[in-house]
Amino acid sequence: MAVTAQLCERIASTDYENLGVAAIEAARRLVLDGIAIAIAGTEEEAIHILATHYKEQGGAAQATAIGNGFRLNTVSAAALNGGAMHVLDFEPMWSPANHALSTTLAGVLALAEARAATGREVLTALVKGVEMQGWIRQASGQYEASTSRFHPPGAVGPLGAAVAAGHLLKLDPDQLANAIGIAASRAGSLLANAGTMTKSTHCGHAAALGLESALFAARGFTANVAVFEAAQGYVPAFYDDGFKVDEMLGFGRAPFRIVDPGYAIKMFPSQFGTHFGITAGLELHPKIPAAAAIRRVVLTAPVMNYVNRPLPKTGLEGKFSLQYTAASALTARSEFAPSPTRGSPRPTCRICSASSTSASTPRSPAVSRTCMCCCGSSSTTDACSRRAATARAANGARRRSARRSISLRSATVWRRGSNRLWPNASSGSPGMSTISTLPA
Repeated sequence: MAVTAQLCERIASTDYENLGVAAIEAARRLVLDGIAIAIAGTEEEAIHILATHYKEQGGAAQATAIGNGFRLNTVSAAALNGGAMHVLDFEPMWSPANHALSTTLAGVLALAEARAATGREVLTALVKGVEMQGWIRQASGQYEASTSRFHPPGAVGPLGAAVAAGHLLKLDPDQLANAIGIAASRAGSLLANAGTMTKSTHCGHAAALGLESALFAARGFTANVAVFEAAQGYVPAFYDDGFKVDEMLGFGRAPFRIVDPGYAIKMFPSQFGTHFGITAGLELHPKIPAAAAIRRVVLTAPVMNYVNRPLPKTGLEGKFSLQYTAASALTARSEFAPSPTRGSPRPTCRICSASSTSASTPRSPAVSRTCMCCCGSSSTTDACSRRAATARAANGARRRSARRSISLRSATVWRRGSNRLWPNASSGSPGMSTISTLPA
């Protein structure tokens, strides 16, 4: 049996009962995070433009345009909401690098609302869509940004979105093979558009086109049902000879990829590689009396042309500038720790910005799988997660790109600190940035 056929058999046989507690918990957290960043994303100009466009197009009012106060057809809702989830560059990261949340969850939520699907079906569809994208990325072996021909979510997102929607539509293996074949012909997104409004549509369109592919397949629309093996199919179009097709058959093998290697919740709304420079800058910031005291800044970092942008012209482009984000962190007032000049205020929760009942020192953002409140109590995780969603929406205006400040009051929920996310990384953190300041 061909790989595509075997893969579709595995996809169709995977149900809620197969997920396990860890995958279910991880999926629940992703749903919260995805909705929160989508609401915050609606403050962005790019989403204002997209919302106006899709509203004018009209159509059946099947699903909510998150944070916009109107409804759209499922495909348009997936496109708009997926763009909103990604526009801030605040969604979680995966290994190999990808944006699997916006490309999957936006379509799942739209279709689930239209079809009155249960919460269990939503979580299962999300896990399966993420799993599909993860195994394609794994088979590609593209751990380095320089090896990618296309922006990953545009290349794998439509296929993952088709699989997720296929679960809600109860597609059988043959229908799934057609849905994947249709989605494969709709894949693609240019890396040249990083740092522009168009980048957010890579994820929105992936969610929408994958959803539509599954809807087509459910109606009997056909495509090449062996698209992964085809000589002029998906693999040679997007990848080199190192793509390991058989590796995709790891789909559904415990633990699911949503658990291992898992995902990393972003600390800052910018390209993930800039986070190490930002963190170093924030650590140095209290030691710098004034910006004028800095004569020169030396950045020691891996060669990443993707974020080598010394003179960004817009806030969106600034998110992809190692130089700009590091400089912002060095010179901006830090909001991540209480100021000693304000007496001894109680520490602030790093999820929801609520004051802690503990007077202890705030816990490090590196702590994983526990509440990031100063008390560090895992029992408060759910409450803080709910407050996080509210806070991230209410404070959306303060998170408008990298234009204002890289410092955010509730910029992190938690992050997975294991090097399993970054198998090619040296000891310590992957892509570690070191900043040396030379005072005047």
